[in-house]
Amino acid sequence: MLGQNRLIFPAMITVMMVVLVVFDLLLSFIISFTEKLV
Repeated sequence: MLGQNRLIFPAMITVMMVVLVVFDLLLSFIISFTEKLV
């Protein structure tokens, strides 16, 4: 169980980082898209 937790914890951090980066890219893409429309 401890060995699994050691693997899961860094995986969760990397997943959160990837989600944040993707969200940031999506946000900037939406902002540029709306600026083109206006």
